[in-house]
Amino acid sequence: MIWLTIVAVAGLIARYAFNASFWIGAAIAAFSLVVNGLVIEWEDRQKGGWSQ
Repeated sequence: MIWLTIVAVAGLIARYAFNASFWIGAAIAAFSLVVNGLVIEWEDRQKGGWSQ
């Protein structure tokens, strides 16, 4: 649920602060969260994980 809140807030910020489309801002935020999660999982699976 927190991820949807982050995406919605990012969409609102895009709409009112940058006069951009709500959906474009939300999509960029959602894409960034997914990529961040994938990078973290990839790093965690490397030899040594987070310990090195």
